[in-house]
Amino acid sequence: MVEEVEAKLNAFAETRKQLVGAFVTAYPSLIEEAQKRLRAAFNQSDYPSSERMEANFRMEWRYIAFSVPGTLKTVSHEMFRKEQEKAQRQWAEALDEVRALLRTHLSELVQHLVDRLSGNDKGAKPKVFKNTLVTNMTEFLETFDARNLTDDTDLANVVKRAKDLLSGVDAQTLRTSTALRASLHEGFSNLKGTLDTLVVSKPTRAISFEEE
Repeated sequence: MVEEVEAKLNAFAETRKQLVGAFVTAYPSLIEEAQKRLRAAFNQSDYPSSERMEANFRMEWRYIAFSVPGTLKTVSHEMFRKEQEKAQRQWAEALDEVRALLRTHLSELVQHLVDRLSGNDKGAKPKVFKNTLVTNMTEFLETFDARNLTDDTDLANVVKRAKDLLSGVDAQTLRTSTALRASLHEGFSNLKGTLDTLVVSKPTRAISFEEE
């Protein structure tokens, strides 16, 4: 999915650039409004220049490869072997976290769907079914195979059941069909029970790629 990810990042960067530009354009008037509102408490030094403010917004990315340096083998076979073992342990831990993250993400999506599909309490306003209620779930399901780096068959089975439940369903249909909402609520409630057995809370490692 590298090309797809790259295209998304470029699109996000362009959208961000436009939003930052709109903010910088409005920035002087926002300062004027603050000055009128704060009066004597207003301090011009609290507000950076437009150029400095714009420079504070940055979006960049890079692709990084992780491996044991082959040249280390020419220095010491023992050091090379130890580094290989260390790398294998680290990747095993990373894959465990990938598996846990995917399971948790799907669990949260399912929980949100179940909450929205549940019946209204007496006197409460009817629940609103936004398009994202379905699209967020379908996007996850459609990209799952590419992100299932750990070959998580248990989660793959849940994803398949979720796809079957949502086949041909859209937000508009949910808004108009009480029977469909009830059916989906029951189906995804059962999925939530399965996911609860798969999701295990555990500490995660903090990973930073900042250059020191």
